[in-house]
Amino acid sequence: MTAVSAMFLSVFFFSLYPLLASYGLENNDPVLFVMLAHFFCAIVSFLIGRTLFHRHFAKRPKKRAAKQTPDFAEIFFVGSKTWFYVFATGAAAAVAHSCFMLALLKTSKIGATIIYETWPILAIWITPFLVAKAWEKVRRSDYIFGLLALVGVAFIIAAENREALLQFDLKAAFEADPERMQGYLLAFIGSLGIAVSTVMRAGVSQHFTQKYDSNVLLSAGISSGLTRMAALPFFVLIFLFFQSHGLAGFVLNDILLAVLVGIVVYTFGSLAYTYSFLNSKSPNIQVMYYIAPVLSIIWLQLSGFSQINDFIVIGTVFVLTANLLVTVKAEHSISYNATILTLLLVGSFCYFTTGLGFDDFYDAMSFTSVLYAILIAFAWDRVMRRDRHIEQITLDIAYGLDELQSRAKAKEKKPVAALAKHIEKIFSSGDKGVLAAAYAGLEKIRSEFDDATARGVFKNLDDLILSKTRGFMLSEIVVLAMIGGITVTALMVFRPDGHWEDMASVVMSAAVVFIFFAIFDQLKNCHTSPLQQKKGQRFYTLDRRIFSPANPFHLISVVLIVAMLAVFSALFAYKHGAFPL
Repeated sequence: MTAVSAMFLSVFFFSLYPLLASYGLENNDPVLFVMLAHFFCAIVSFLIGRTLFHRHFAKRPKKRAAKQTPDFAEIFFVGSKTWFYVFATGAAAAVAHSCFMLALLKTSKIGATIIYETWPILAIWITPFLVAKAWEKVRRSDYIFGLLALVGVAFIIAAENREALLQFDLKAAFEADPERMQGYLLAFIGSLGIAVSTVMRAGVSQHFTQKYDSNVLLSAGISSGLTRMAALPFFVLIFLFFQSHGLAGFVLNDILLAVLVGIVVYTFGSLAYTYSFLNSKSPNIQVMYYIAPVLSIIWLQLSGFSQINDFIVIGTVFVLTANLLVTVKAEHSISYNATILTLLLVGSFCYFTTGLGFDDFYDAMSFTSVLYAILIAFAWDRVMRRDRHIEQITLDIAYGLDELQSRAKAKEKKPVAALAKHIEKIFSSGDKGVLAAAYAGLEKIRSEFDDATARGVFKNLDDLILSKTRGFMLSEIVVLAMIGGITVTALMVFRPDGHWEDMASVVMSAAVVFIFFAIFDQLKNCHTSPLQQKKGQRFYTLDRRIFSPANPFHLISVVLIVAMLAVFSALFAYKHGAFPL
């Protein structure tokens, strides 16, 4: 089985979860239903784990195989720290799945599903609080992107009062059904629980991965069995709590669906995902997971459990886009993130409003657009010339330093080494504080060099520091921002009414924003050196990253933008009566 086909299977299995759960809840108590699913998942996970366990030790080299194969029961003899992670994962999973089941009963199944799918963002946010040594520092932008998910959740919650909101009947809009609001709250608690269990399960998987020679698939099977088993007593406690409040009872008439959820969704879905990720040559395969919520919506719509409207579509776009921006990190550029935000915000604005329009709209837009394009062209020309100039000076300094090091006598080696240290700081930073400290160091040793080569190196260093410290004038940035802002505002507010006009407004606004922020990305690149110096190596060479293939996530960036444009195009077509939703 290929990695892609395994991921498709995983996506398909996970997408069935809300649908199978919705059918299962018709004849079963919600807590008992999901508890049974975990029970069957634990049994099958242990069976698969046992098979992989014996296969793992059967493949050992002959010298190691001569030793007695350990018993599978050894997986239960782990340290207290691992057991803590096991039961913490089980407790969080029990709360999460119980809340999600109740949410499906109390509110829109599509709305509950999308809110539940905000868990990847929550997992990123809470990792630093739950794991002492987080794998990756949470960026400030991750919290900003998380707000997009909250906006999406707000759209989904507002979907039930869509007509009142569109008519600005705020009193009716805020008269929400308390039971539905409870359902949305339960879905969010479920999302938070899944986020916690995912982070904590990583501690369990890490233990067994290290113990069994990085056999991730074996580790996944064992971890799944242990954590699902640990969840069972917590399900019992939750059931007793809900029963005392009249929310649960001994109703269990359709065990087959619980078996399907436990084995197909929980077990095979998770193992197929792990297998796919292990066998994929590209990390961007994980993006396919985000097809699962979309498929879930389709299954629920086709089965008649919920109805899709425009609020749910827009909310889903916000949530899934936020998930991709936070978890995949396809691009680290300011321009890409700003473009995505512009597409979301301008697209939503154009959908819910009608352009004012006026006769000379295109003439007015052509004037501001041409002026903006001319100013941007001049700015880009200066940035690119500055970039090439810095690259050339950097090469000249590196070759000059190499010449000084190659002919340095014994008494000259110390000042040359100090010079090399300061040059490395200047090459690798654009921070004015770092550059000032490095320049102060250069001033102290400048008098120790008097030959032409050294003077040339110092002259180029002065030139390089000046080039790095001279940025754009604030007034120029303000003028560009003002003209660009006026252009985007006019495109949004004064556009003529129509499908094409709405799409043109979204695309043009995104283009204006992208070009503006791309300048700052290029300025940031000016502060990175194209050279590298390996440890113990005297001379500089070109950084090997220059020759590396393109980031595999770049394709995801393009696909995400195209998908967003396609969704908004469909929404605009619906807005202008092309088809019913």
